Amino acid sequence: MFRKLIGFKSLCRKSRRRPANCLNAGLALESLEDRVLLAGFGQELENDLIALQGPLSSLLAAGNKVPLIGNRLANDPAAAPLKVFADQKLTGISEKYDSLSAANKNNATAVGNALFEILGPGGTGLIANRNDLVVTINANASTISVTMRFNKSLPNITLAGGFGLGLAGLPFSVTASGGINVSEVKFTQTAVFNFKGNNTTGTGDVTGALNVSAKATLIPGSNIQATIGFLKATLTDTGTFATVQFSGPNVVKFDAHVKLLADATFAGDTQFPSLSANFVLDWNTFGNVNATPQGVRFDNVSVSLGQFVSNLLRPIVEKVQIVTQPIQPIIDFLKTPVPGVSDLSEVAGLGKVTVQDIIRIYGKSQLQSAEMGKQIDMYLKVAGIIDQINGIHPDASLKINVGNLDLTPQATTLVNGGALSATLAGLAKNWEQALDSLGGSGSQIKDLLKGAQENIRLQFPLIQNPLQGAFKLFVGQHADLVILDLKYADGSTAPSGG
Repeated sequence: MFRKLIGFKSLCRKSRRRPANCLNAGLALESLEDRVLLAGFGQELENDLIALQGPLSSLLAAGNKVPLIGNRLANDPAAAPLKVFADQKLTGISEKYDSLSAANKNNATAVGNALFEILGPGGTGLIANRNDLVVTINANASTISVTMRFNKSLPNITLAGGFGLGLAGLPFSVTASGGINVSEVKFTQTAVFNFKGNNTTGTGDVTGALNVSAKATLIPGSNIQATIGFLKATLTDTGTFATVQFSGPNVVKFDAHVKLLADATFAGDTQFPSLSANFVLDWNTFGNVNATPQGVRFDNVSVSLGQFVSNLLRPIVEKVQIVTQPIQPIIDFLKTPVPGVSDLSEVAGLGKVTVQDIIRIYGKSQLQSAEMGKQIDMYLKVAGIIDQINGIHPDASLKINVGNLDLTPQATTLVNGGALSATLAGLAKNWEQALDSLGGSGSQIKDLLKGAQENIRLQFPLIQNPLQGAFKLFVGQHADLVILDLKYADGSTAPSGG
Protein backbone atom coordinates (compact mmCIF):
# COMPACT_ATOMS: atom_id res chain seq x y z
CA MET A 1 0.00 0.00 0.00
CA PHE A 2 2.81 2.36 0.89
CA ARG A 3 4.52 1.87 -2.50
CA LYS A 4 1.26 2.18 -4.44
CA LEU A 5 0.55 5.59 -2.92
CA ILE A 6 4.02 6.78 -3.83
CA GLY A 7 3.42 5.77 -7.43
CA PHE A 8 0.09 7.58 -7.57
CA LYS A 9 1.69 10.78 -6.32
CA SER A 10 4.33 10.63 -9.03
CA LEU A 11 1.72 10.32 -11.76
CA CYS A 12 -0.16 13.35 -10.47
CA ARG A 13 3.03 15.41 -10.53
CA LYS A 14 3.71 14.46 -14.19
CA SER A 15 0.18 15.35 -15.34
CA ARG A 16 -0.31 18.81 -16.88
CA ARG A 17 -3.71 18.91 -15.34
CA ARG A 18 -3.91 18.75 -11.59
CA PRO A 19 -7.43 17.62 -10.84
CA ALA A 20 -8.87 18.02 -7.39
CA ASN A 21 -8.55 14.35 -6.72
CA CYS A 22 -4.77 14.66 -7.28
CA LEU A 23 -4.55 17.47 -4.80
CA ASN A 24 -6.60 15.57 -2.25
CA ALA A 25 -4.55 12.46 -2.80
CA GLY A 26 -1.37 14.47 -2.33
CA LEU A 27 -2.58 15.83 0.97
CA ALA A 28 -3.59 12.37 2.07
CA LEU A 29 -0.25 10.97 1.00
CA GLU A 30 1.76 13.58 2.86
CA SER A 31 -0.21 12.71 6.00
CA LEU A 32 0.48 9.02 5.43
CA GLU A 33 4.23 9.64 5.02
CA ASP A 34 4.28 11.17 8.50
CA ARG A 35 2.67 8.10 10.02
CA VAL A 36 4.85 5.67 11.93
CA LEU A 37 4.57 2.13 10.65
CA LEU A 38 6.55 0.73 13.65
CA ALA A 39 4.47 1.96 16.54
CA GLY A 40 4.92 -1.24 18.58
CA PHE A 41 8.71 -1.02 18.58
CA GLY A 42 9.23 0.78 21.91
CA GLN A 43 7.11 -1.57 24.00
CA GLU A 44 8.52 -4.67 22.30
CA LEU A 45 12.12 -3.61 22.92
CA GLU A 46 11.32 -2.82 26.55
CA ASN A 47 9.70 -6.21 27.09
CA ASP A 48 12.50 -8.13 25.41
CA LEU A 49 15.25 -6.41 27.37
CA ILE A 50 13.50 -7.02 30.69
CA ALA A 51 13.05 -10.66 29.68
CA LEU A 52 16.85 -11.03 29.40
CA GLN A 53 17.12 -11.16 33.21
CA GLY A 54 15.80 -14.73 33.14
CA PRO A 55 18.61 -16.13 30.94
CA LEU A 56 21.16 -14.06 32.87
CA SER A 57 20.03 -15.48 36.22
CA SER A 58 20.01 -19.01 34.76
CA LEU A 59 23.57 -18.50 33.54
CA LEU A 60 24.75 -17.36 36.98
CA ALA A 61 22.96 -20.32 38.59
CA ALA A 62 25.08 -22.68 36.47
CA GLY A 63 28.14 -21.79 38.57
CA ASN A 64 27.47 -24.29 41.35
CA LYS A 65 30.97 -25.81 40.98
CA VAL A 66 32.83 -22.50 41.12
CA PRO A 67 34.92 -22.41 44.33
CA LEU A 68 34.02 -19.61 46.77
CA ILE A 69 31.14 -18.22 44.67
CA GLY A 70 29.08 -21.22 43.63
CA ASN A 71 25.67 -20.16 42.29
CA ARG A 72 25.16 -17.40 44.83
CA LEU A 73 25.43 -14.60 42.26
CA ALA A 74 22.08 -15.82 40.92
CA ASN A 75 20.06 -15.75 44.11
CA ASP A 76 21.91 -14.05 46.97
CA PRO A 77 20.26 -10.74 47.91
CA ALA A 78 23.72 -9.14 48.03
CA ALA A 79 24.10 -9.89 44.31
CA ALA A 80 21.23 -7.56 43.38
CA PRO A 81 23.54 -5.35 41.23
CA LEU A 82 23.67 -8.23 38.74
CA LYS A 83 19.96 -7.92 38.08
CA VAL A 84 20.86 -5.48 35.35
CA PHE A 85 17.67 -6.05 33.35
CA ALA A 86 15.44 -5.62 36.37
CA ASP A 87 16.29 -1.92 36.51
CA GLN A 88 13.06 0.07 36.66
CA LYS A 89 14.55 2.59 34.27
CA LEU A 90 14.08 0.09 31.43
CA THR A 91 10.35 0.54 31.75
CA GLY A 92 10.82 4.04 30.35
CA ILE A 93 11.85 2.85 26.88
CA SER A 94 8.35 2.66 25.42
CA GLU A 95 7.38 6.03 26.87
CA LYS A 96 10.57 7.62 25.56
CA TYR A 97 10.05 6.22 22.09
CA ASP A 98 6.37 7.22 22.00
CA SER A 99 7.32 10.79 22.92
CA LEU A 100 9.32 11.20 19.71
CA SER A 101 7.80 13.06 16.83
CA ALA A 102 6.63 11.05 13.85
CA ALA A 103 9.60 12.20 11.83
CA ASN A 104 12.09 11.28 14.56
CA LYS A 105 10.57 7.83 14.97
CA ASN A 106 11.64 7.17 11.41
CA ASN A 107 15.07 8.71 12.03
CA ALA A 108 17.70 6.19 13.13
CA THR A 109 19.87 8.79 14.84
CA ALA A 110 16.97 10.25 16.79
CA VAL A 111 15.79 6.82 17.91
CA GLY A 112 19.36 5.90 18.91
CA ASN A 113 19.73 9.09 20.94
CA ALA A 114 16.45 8.42 22.74
CA LEU A 115 17.47 4.85 23.60
CA PHE A 116 20.89 5.99 24.80
CA GLU A 117 19.23 8.29 27.33
CA ILE A 118 17.68 5.20 28.91
CA LEU A 119 20.51 2.70 28.40
CA GLY A 120 23.54 4.98 28.71
CA PRO A 121 25.42 6.33 31.76
CA GLY A 122 22.55 8.68 32.59
CA GLY A 123 20.13 5.75 32.79
CA THR A 124 20.79 2.07 33.42
CA GLY A 125 24.49 2.36 32.50
CA LEU A 126 24.29 -0.76 30.32
CA ILE A 127 25.87 1.08 27.37
CA ALA A 128 28.97 3.17 27.99
CA ASN A 129 29.31 5.06 24.70
CA ARG A 130 26.82 6.33 22.11
CA ASN A 131 28.80 4.54 19.40
CA ASP A 132 27.90 1.25 21.06
CA LEU A 133 24.27 1.68 20.09
CA VAL A 134 23.47 1.46 16.37
CA VAL A 135 19.94 1.78 14.98
CA THR A 136 18.95 0.83 11.43
CA ILE A 137 15.42 1.61 10.19
CA ASN A 138 13.79 0.29 7.02
CA ALA A 139 10.36 1.89 6.91
CA ASN A 140 9.44 0.24 3.60
CA ALA A 141 10.00 -3.19 5.12
CA SER A 142 8.63 -2.16 8.52
CA THR A 143 11.79 -3.25 10.33
CA ILE A 144 14.12 -1.78 12.91
CA SER A 145 17.44 -3.36 13.89
CA VAL A 146 19.29 -2.20 16.99
CA THR A 147 22.78 -3.36 17.89
CA MET A 148 23.58 -2.76 21.57
CA ARG A 149 27.03 -3.41 23.01
CA PHE A 150 26.39 -3.65 26.74
CA ASN A 151 29.43 -3.01 28.91
CA LYS A 152 28.74 -2.34 32.55
CA SER A 153 31.14 -2.48 35.50
CA LEU A 154 29.33 -3.23 38.73
CA PRO A 155 30.17 -2.36 42.36
CA ASN A 156 31.83 -4.92 44.61
CA ILE A 157 29.57 -7.56 46.10
CA THR A 158 30.00 -9.03 49.60
CA LEU A 159 28.63 -12.53 50.10
CA ALA A 160 28.20 -13.19 53.80
CA GLY A 161 28.55 -16.55 55.56
CA GLY A 162 30.40 -19.65 54.47
CA PHE A 163 31.54 -20.85 51.08
CA GLY A 164 32.03 -24.03 49.10
CA LEU A 165 34.85 -25.55 47.07
CA GLY A 166 32.81 -27.19 44.32
CA LEU A 167 34.00 -30.60 45.56
CA ALA A 168 30.95 -32.67 46.42
CA GLY A 169 33.08 -35.66 47.41
CA LEU A 170 35.22 -33.85 49.99
CA PRO A 171 33.77 -33.54 53.51
CA PHE A 172 34.78 -29.88 53.78
CA SER A 173 32.12 -27.53 55.12
CA VAL A 174 32.76 -23.91 56.05
CA THR A 175 30.34 -23.10 58.84
CA ALA A 176 31.27 -19.44 59.33
CA SER A 177 33.52 -16.85 57.74
CA GLY A 178 33.92 -13.13 57.32
CA GLY A 179 32.50 -13.48 53.83
CA ILE A 180 33.55 -13.38 50.18
CA ASN A 181 34.49 -10.19 48.37
CA VAL A 182 33.43 -10.31 44.71
CA SER A 183 35.23 -7.60 42.76
CA GLU A 184 35.95 -6.66 39.14
CA VAL A 185 32.36 -7.57 38.31
CA LYS A 186 31.59 -6.82 34.69
CA PHE A 187 28.63 -7.54 32.44
CA THR A 188 29.03 -7.49 28.66
CA GLN A 189 26.88 -8.52 25.73
CA THR A 190 26.58 -7.61 22.09
CA ALA A 191 22.85 -7.86 21.58
CA VAL A 192 21.07 -7.48 18.26
CA PHE A 193 17.38 -6.62 18.45
CA ASN A 194 15.30 -7.12 15.32
CA PHE A 195 11.75 -5.83 15.10
CA LYS A 196 9.25 -6.35 12.33
CA GLY A 197 5.69 -5.09 12.56
CA ASN A 198 2.90 -2.76 11.50
CA ASN A 199 1.25 0.21 13.11
CA THR A 200 0.51 -1.30 16.51
CA THR A 201 1.93 -4.79 16.78
CA GLY A 202 5.15 -6.57 15.95
CA THR A 203 7.61 -9.21 16.97
CA GLY A 204 11.15 -8.75 18.21
CA ASP A 205 14.06 -10.87 19.34
CA VAL A 206 17.40 -10.26 21.00
CA THR A 207 20.39 -12.37 20.04
CA GLY A 208 23.92 -12.31 21.46
CA ALA A 209 25.74 -14.18 24.23
CA LEU A 210 25.59 -12.88 27.79
CA ASN A 211 28.92 -12.55 29.61
CA VAL A 212 29.70 -11.90 33.28
CA SER A 213 33.20 -11.89 34.74
CA ALA A 214 34.28 -11.46 38.35
CA LYS A 215 37.01 -12.17 40.89
CA ALA A 216 36.40 -13.59 44.36
CA THR A 217 38.66 -13.37 47.41
CA LEU A 218 38.22 -13.99 51.10
CA ILE A 219 37.74 -10.86 53.17
CA PRO A 220 41.05 -10.21 54.98
CA GLY A 221 41.16 -11.10 58.65
CA SER A 222 38.16 -13.38 58.43
CA ASN A 223 37.54 -15.83 61.25
CA ILE A 224 36.81 -18.96 59.26
CA GLN A 225 35.44 -22.07 60.97
CA ALA A 226 35.07 -25.36 59.16
CA THR A 227 34.43 -29.05 59.53
CA ILE A 228 36.92 -31.15 57.59
CA GLY A 229 36.28 -34.88 57.78
CA PHE A 230 36.30 -35.73 61.49
CA LEU A 231 38.07 -32.50 62.37
CA LYS A 232 36.90 -29.08 63.56
CA ALA A 233 39.21 -26.45 62.11
CA THR A 234 40.02 -22.79 62.17
CA LEU A 235 41.16 -21.66 58.73
CA THR A 236 43.58 -18.88 57.84
CA ASP A 237 43.69 -17.58 54.28
CA THR A 238 47.16 -17.68 52.73
CA GLY A 239 46.33 -16.45 49.21
CA THR A 240 42.90 -17.65 48.07
CA PHE A 241 41.24 -16.27 44.93
CA ALA A 242 39.03 -17.33 42.04
CA THR A 243 38.33 -15.64 38.73
CA VAL A 244 35.22 -16.68 36.85
CA GLN A 245 33.62 -16.06 33.49
CA PHE A 246 29.97 -16.86 32.78
CA SER A 247 29.10 -17.03 29.07
CA GLY A 248 25.68 -17.73 27.62
CA PRO A 249 23.86 -19.88 27.35
CA ASN A 250 25.35 -21.92 30.22
CA VAL A 251 29.13 -21.99 29.93
CA VAL A 252 31.11 -21.35 33.12
CA LYS A 253 34.90 -21.13 33.19
CA PHE A 254 37.04 -20.36 36.20
CA ASP A 255 40.56 -20.32 37.57
CA ALA A 256 40.55 -21.01 41.30
CA HIS A 257 43.42 -21.26 43.77
CA VAL A 258 42.40 -21.96 47.35
CA LYS A 259 45.14 -21.80 49.98
CA LEU A 260 44.10 -22.27 53.58
CA LEU A 261 46.02 -23.12 56.74
CA ALA A 262 43.88 -25.44 58.87
CA ASP A 263 44.45 -25.74 62.62
CA ALA A 264 42.25 -28.62 63.70
CA THR A 265 41.14 -30.73 66.63
CA PHE A 266 39.51 -34.14 66.56
CA ALA A 267 35.75 -33.46 66.63
CA GLY A 268 36.55 -30.32 68.62
CA ASP A 269 38.00 -32.37 71.51
CA THR A 270 41.01 -30.53 72.92
CA GLN A 271 42.08 -33.67 74.81
CA PHE A 272 43.09 -35.19 71.49
CA PRO A 273 46.34 -34.10 69.81
CA SER A 274 45.70 -31.17 67.49
CA LEU A 275 46.60 -31.36 63.81
CA SER A 276 47.37 -28.81 61.14
CA ALA A 277 47.75 -28.81 57.37
CA ASN A 278 47.96 -26.51 54.37
CA PHE A 279 44.92 -27.14 52.16
CA VAL A 280 45.58 -26.42 48.48
CA LEU A 281 43.09 -26.48 45.59
CA ASP A 282 44.21 -25.59 42.06
CA TRP A 283 41.44 -25.76 39.48
CA ASN A 284 41.46 -24.11 36.05
CA THR A 285 38.74 -24.82 33.49
CA PHE A 286 39.48 -22.10 30.94
CA GLY A 287 41.19 -24.59 28.63
CA ASN A 288 38.56 -27.28 29.20
CA VAL A 289 35.22 -26.52 30.83
CA ASN A 290 34.98 -30.14 31.97
CA ALA A 291 38.44 -30.22 33.56
CA THR A 292 38.76 -31.68 37.04
CA PRO A 293 41.06 -30.02 39.60
CA GLN A 294 44.74 -30.06 38.74
CA GLY A 295 45.61 -30.29 42.42
CA VAL A 296 43.81 -31.11 45.69
CA ARG A 297 46.16 -31.61 48.62
CA PHE A 298 46.64 -31.35 52.35
CA ASP A 299 50.31 -30.42 52.56
CA ASN A 300 52.52 -30.50 55.66
CA VAL A 301 50.10 -32.50 57.79
CA SER A 302 51.44 -32.06 61.32
CA VAL A 303 50.62 -33.40 64.79
CA SER A 304 51.20 -31.56 68.06
CA LEU A 305 53.80 -33.59 69.98
CA GLY A 306 53.09 -32.00 73.34
CA GLN A 307 49.47 -33.04 73.25
CA PHE A 308 50.38 -36.38 71.71
CA VAL A 309 52.58 -37.30 74.67
CA SER A 310 50.32 -35.99 77.42
CA ASN A 311 46.86 -36.66 75.96
CA LEU A 312 47.32 -39.88 74.03
CA LEU A 313 50.57 -41.72 74.70
CA ARG A 314 50.60 -41.47 78.50
CA PRO A 315 46.96 -42.60 79.04
CA ILE A 316 47.44 -45.59 76.75
CA VAL A 317 50.62 -46.76 78.46
CA GLU A 318 49.06 -46.27 81.89
CA LYS A 319 46.21 -48.55 80.84
CA VAL A 320 48.74 -51.18 79.83
CA GLN A 321 50.32 -50.91 83.28
CA ILE A 322 47.08 -52.17 84.84
CA VAL A 323 47.90 -55.64 83.51
CA THR A 324 50.73 -56.03 86.03
CA GLN A 325 49.04 -54.53 89.08
CA PRO A 326 48.50 -57.91 90.86
CA ILE A 327 52.26 -58.39 91.22
CA GLN A 328 53.01 -54.83 92.30
CA PRO A 329 54.66 -55.86 95.64
CA ILE A 330 57.09 -58.17 93.84
CA ILE A 331 57.83 -55.43 91.33
CA ASP A 332 58.61 -52.99 94.13
CA PHE A 333 61.04 -55.53 95.62
CA LEU A 334 62.72 -56.18 92.26
CA LYS A 335 63.26 -52.44 91.78
CA THR A 336 64.95 -52.09 95.18
CA PRO A 337 68.67 -51.18 94.99
CA VAL A 338 70.98 -53.96 96.35
CA PRO A 339 72.72 -52.57 99.47
CA GLY A 340 76.46 -52.17 99.10
CA VAL A 341 76.59 -53.33 95.50
CA SER A 342 74.38 -50.50 94.32
CA ASP A 343 76.34 -47.97 96.40
CA LEU A 344 79.64 -49.04 94.83
CA SER A 345 78.11 -48.97 91.36
CA GLU A 346 76.86 -45.44 91.85
CA VAL A 347 80.26 -44.27 93.11
CA ALA A 348 81.79 -45.75 89.96
CA GLY A 349 79.28 -43.80 87.92
CA LEU A 350 77.48 -46.92 86.67
CA GLY A 351 74.13 -46.18 88.25
CA LYS A 352 72.03 -48.20 90.66
CA VAL A 353 71.98 -51.98 90.74
CA THR A 354 68.55 -53.44 91.58
CA VAL A 355 67.45 -56.95 92.52
CA GLN A 356 66.07 -57.30 88.98
CA ASP A 357 69.50 -56.48 87.58
CA ILE A 358 71.02 -59.31 89.64
CA ILE A 359 68.31 -61.69 88.40
CA ARG A 360 69.03 -60.75 84.81
CA ILE A 361 72.70 -61.43 85.33
CA TYR A 362 72.45 -64.73 87.23
CA GLY A 363 69.22 -66.11 85.87
CA LYS A 364 65.62 -66.16 87.02
CA SER A 365 64.89 -66.70 90.68
CA GLN A 366 63.57 -70.10 91.61
CA LEU A 367 60.68 -68.26 93.23
CA GLN A 368 59.52 -66.95 89.84
CA SER A 369 57.10 -68.99 87.77
CA ALA A 370 57.44 -68.74 84.01
CA GLU A 371 54.28 -66.65 83.78
CA MET A 372 55.35 -64.39 86.62
CA GLY A 373 58.69 -63.88 84.96
CA LYS A 374 56.94 -62.74 81.80
CA GLN A 375 54.73 -60.36 83.75
CA ILE A 376 57.69 -58.92 85.62
CA ASP A 377 59.54 -58.38 82.37
CA MET A 378 56.44 -56.76 80.83
CA TYR A 379 55.94 -54.53 83.85
CA LEU A 380 59.50 -53.33 83.85
CA LYS A 381 59.25 -52.45 80.18
CA VAL A 382 56.03 -50.53 80.74
CA ALA A 383 57.49 -48.82 83.79
CA GLY A 384 60.53 -47.88 81.75
CA ILE A 385 58.30 -46.34 79.08
CA ILE A 386 56.42 -44.34 81.70
CA ASP A 387 59.72 -43.14 83.16
CA GLN A 388 60.67 -41.98 79.65
CA ILE A 389 57.37 -40.15 79.28
CA ASN A 390 57.91 -38.40 82.60
CA GLY A 391 61.30 -37.22 81.40
CA ILE A 392 59.97 -35.66 78.18
CA HIS A 393 58.66 -32.12 78.25
CA PRO A 394 58.18 -31.01 74.64
CA ASP A 395 57.40 -27.40 73.89
CA ALA A 396 53.69 -26.85 73.36
CA SER A 397 54.34 -25.60 69.82
CA LEU A 398 56.47 -28.58 68.80
CA LYS A 399 54.92 -30.49 65.88
CA ILE A 400 55.92 -33.42 63.71
CA ASN A 401 55.34 -33.09 59.98
CA VAL A 402 54.09 -36.52 58.93
CA GLY A 403 53.76 -35.78 55.20
CA ASN A 404 51.39 -34.69 52.44
CA LEU A 405 48.01 -36.12 51.49
CA ASP A 406 47.38 -35.92 47.73
CA LEU A 407 43.75 -36.32 46.66
CA THR A 408 44.36 -35.29 43.04
CA PRO A 409 44.20 -38.92 41.77
CA GLN A 410 40.59 -38.98 43.01
CA ALA A 411 39.64 -35.63 41.44
CA THR A 412 36.71 -37.03 39.45
CA THR A 413 35.13 -38.49 42.59
CA LEU A 414 35.77 -35.24 44.45
CA VAL A 415 33.87 -33.26 41.82
CA ASN A 416 31.01 -35.67 41.14
CA GLY A 417 30.56 -36.86 44.70
CA GLY A 418 30.76 -40.35 46.14
CA ALA A 419 32.97 -42.23 48.54
CA LEU A 420 36.70 -41.68 48.27
CA SER A 421 38.91 -44.72 47.96
CA ALA A 422 40.25 -45.98 51.28
CA THR A 423 43.63 -46.30 49.61
CA LEU A 424 44.97 -42.78 49.95
CA ALA A 425 47.91 -41.35 48.06
CA GLY A 426 50.58 -39.02 49.31
CA LEU A 427 53.99 -38.69 50.82
CA ALA A 428 54.28 -40.28 54.27
CA LYS A 429 57.50 -39.14 55.87
CA ASN A 430 59.78 -41.47 57.82
CA TRP A 431 58.58 -40.76 61.33
CA GLU A 432 61.90 -41.60 62.98
CA GLN A 433 63.81 -39.19 60.74
CA ALA A 434 61.11 -36.54 61.16
CA LEU A 435 61.37 -36.72 64.95
CA ASP A 436 65.16 -36.81 64.92
CA SER A 437 65.19 -33.68 62.78
CA LEU A 438 63.48 -31.83 65.62
CA GLY A 439 66.27 -32.72 68.05
CA GLY A 440 65.86 -32.63 71.85
CA SER A 441 62.35 -33.73 72.74
CA GLY A 442 61.78 -34.98 69.21
CA SER A 443 64.60 -37.51 69.49
CA GLN A 444 63.39 -38.54 72.94
CA ILE A 445 59.90 -39.21 71.63
CA LYS A 446 61.37 -41.21 68.74
CA ASP A 447 63.24 -43.47 71.18
CA LEU A 448 60.12 -43.72 73.31
CA LEU A 449 57.88 -44.79 70.40
CA LYS A 450 60.47 -47.17 69.07
CA GLY A 451 60.77 -48.81 72.49
CA ALA A 452 57.00 -49.02 72.91
CA GLN A 453 56.67 -50.64 69.51
CA GLU A 454 59.42 -53.18 70.15
CA ASN A 455 58.71 -53.97 73.79
CA ILE A 456 54.93 -54.03 74.15
CA ARG A 457 53.74 -53.91 70.51
CA LEU A 458 52.23 -50.45 70.95
CA GLN A 459 51.97 -48.37 67.75
CA PHE A 460 50.53 -44.97 66.90
CA PRO A 461 49.59 -44.85 63.17
CA LEU A 462 48.51 -41.26 63.75
CA ILE A 463 52.16 -40.34 63.17
CA GLN A 464 53.92 -43.63 62.45
CA ASN A 465 51.71 -44.53 59.48
CA PRO A 466 49.80 -41.38 58.45
CA LEU A 467 48.26 -42.99 55.35
CA GLN A 468 46.27 -45.11 57.80
CA GLY A 469 46.20 -42.52 60.57
CA ALA A 470 46.33 -38.73 60.38
CA PHE A 471 45.51 -38.46 56.66
CA LYS A 472 42.24 -40.34 57.00
CA LEU A 473 40.93 -37.89 59.57
CA PHE A 474 40.93 -35.12 56.95
CA VAL A 475 38.65 -37.07 54.59
CA GLY A 476 36.27 -38.50 57.18
CA GLN A 477 37.52 -42.08 57.01
CA HIS A 478 37.94 -44.30 60.04
CA ALA A 479 41.55 -44.42 61.12
CA ASP A 480 43.69 -46.58 63.36
CA LEU A 481 45.03 -44.09 65.88
CA VAL A 482 46.44 -46.64 68.34
CA ILE A 483 47.30 -50.30 67.78
CA LEU A 484 48.09 -52.43 70.84
CA ASP A 485 48.99 -56.06 70.33
CA LEU A 486 50.19 -56.81 73.84
CA LYS A 487 52.65 -59.71 73.77
CA TYR A 488 55.49 -60.99 75.88
CA ALA A 489 58.99 -61.06 74.53
CA ASP A 490 58.58 -64.71 73.46
CA GLY A 491 55.57 -63.81 71.32
CA SER A 492 52.89 -65.23 73.63
CA THR A 493 49.85 -63.11 74.42
CA ALA A 494 49.78 -61.16 77.65
CA PRO A 495 46.67 -61.30 79.87
CA SER A 496 44.13 -58.53 79.39
CA GLY A 497 44.17 -57.48 83.03
CA GLY A 498 41.39 -55.70 84.86
